[in-house]
Amino acid sequence: MKMKTEFLRRYSIATDMIHFPQIPLLFKQTDRPLRVESSRLLWIYFLGGMLLIGFFSALYTHEFVRKIEKQNSRVARTLAHFFADVPANASPSTSRLIRDLTKNLSFPAIGMDLMEEPRFWVKVDGKGNVSVLNREGDQWFSSEGDAYPYSANDTEIAREKAAQMRKLNEPIPISFRDSDGNERLQGYLYYGDTYFIARLRRLPFIVTGLSAFFALSGLFLFQQLWHSEQQAVWVGMAKETAHQLGTPLSSLWGWLELIRLEAAGHPEQLEIMKNIQSDLERLNKVSSRFSRIGARPGLKPCRLHPIIEEVVSYFRRRLPRYGQEIRLQTDFCEHDPIVSIDADLISWVFENLIKNSVDAFDGKGGVIRISTNISAATAQATVTDNGKGMNKRTRARAFRPGFSKKKRGWGLGLALTRRIVETYHLGEIKIVHSEPGQGATIRLSLPLTMGNSRDVLH
Repeated sequence: MKMKTEFLRRYSIATDMIHFPQIPLLFKQTDRPLRVESSRLLWIYFLGGMLLIGFFSALYTHEFVRKIEKQNSRVARTLAHFFADVPANASPSTSRLIRDLTKNLSFPAIGMDLMEEPRFWVKVDGKGNVSVLNREGDQWFSSEGDAYPYSANDTEIAREKAAQMRKLNEPIPISFRDSDGNERLQGYLYYGDTYFIARLRRLPFIVTGLSAFFALSGLFLFQQLWHSEQQAVWVGMAKETAHQLGTPLSSLWGWLELIRLEAAGHPEQLEIMKNIQSDLERLNKVSSRFSRIGARPGLKPCRLHPIIEEVVSYFRRRLPRYGQEIRLQTDFCEHDPIVSIDADLISWVFENLIKNSVDAFDGKGGVIRISTNISAATAQATVTDNGKGMNKRTRARAFRPGFSKKKRGWGLGLALTRRIVETYHLGEIKIVHSEPGQGATIRLSLPLTMGNSRDVLH
């Protein structure tokens, strides 16, 4: 009797450790929100820094550009007054003076008469080189050096350029006073920005872009390092859990065999021993799952339906202890999909999904439905419940490590589920639909072993 009591005590301790949230982990429960919050603060730090760099670069550049534009405006007005006072038949010395003046301009300018015919065009290329086009017959510019007569094509282009310059700067009238003191308008001077003003306007975007590139590169490397460390902690935690479970399990198997010998000839006690053995085998399976986290999974072709049926049967036997009227339904497709999987790990996936659905009922009854389907080269399994559902924010964070809406949850169930499906089996798992009060639908897809499983069956 004493031996039986000791066995039952150890068995109770071991079975209590089946529930993952109660296993002593490497982190305190308060660490989970702190890790999430620190990651969020890091993003805010980098994004805020980039915005500040862009803002102050734009502010400084804008002030600098504004001063250059004012200087250009003053020079353009002076040039307009100068041309207004120069006669059309200027002397050669005056023409040379005009040419030397325009050759040192840093911005393009076009002189138009009252008929909107271009009279001269000072062109400045991207390297700051100046060339002058002069209307044939005007003597403002000598034919020497960089002054060339217009062509018909140049005239049209000059008109287009003048229209563009009008959008940038207000044209300056070219006028003079006649002998009677009356203001006589000759035309307008159109002028644009210097070639480096456009570059200065792009400077804040270039600086912000480079800052963003280096900041995001550093953040990406930091995130990769953080995820690598996190994965290493997961693997170490899982293997340590498997190791800690292994010792009491070995002892429990020994105690079970001793009690089985004592219970010989007592059918009711043998039935109890059978149930205890079933739970010990399940504990062994749990320990085996933990020990395989981080290792290369042994994938073998398996039929999917028997794996789901086994998990469903396990939960059907244990649902009454939740005190809820929960029904588990299956709706399998006609042909059983054959997939290359690690059967124990995929069983763990379905257990996590069903357990999450059960928790979603919050003490109320409901229906959990598992259906399968074959689509193209994948086998799909869909778990649907009519529980409390999830809002948009919860859906986006459901598979994130450390996120949990449960009071004592660690937020590792769905994260491990995604890792098993997508990393180990190259499949996909996603929330197809979920709204508050409307339940949730989660679908996982696994590659078929040999294309369409109907071919395999035939």
